[in-house]
Amino acid sequence: MKAPPAADLIVEAEPQLDAGAVANDSAAALDAYDIEHASWGRRGWDQVARLCRWFRDAGAPTPDC
Repeated sequence: MKAPPAADLIVEAEPQLDAGAVANDSAAALDAYDIEHASWGRRGWDQVARLCRWFRDAGAPTPDC
């Protein structure tokens, strides 16, 4: 059984909204942040899913992956 990539154990920092985008009410910057934040969340849950499936396949008790 192939282990998940070691990179799955690295915690990726959450994107932060630039204060300047808020102060300037920049719609483009706010949209870019929303996209970046949503992508970050999806990547994180993809990591959790890979790790969960690996542990499940190794016989460890896991929640429903």
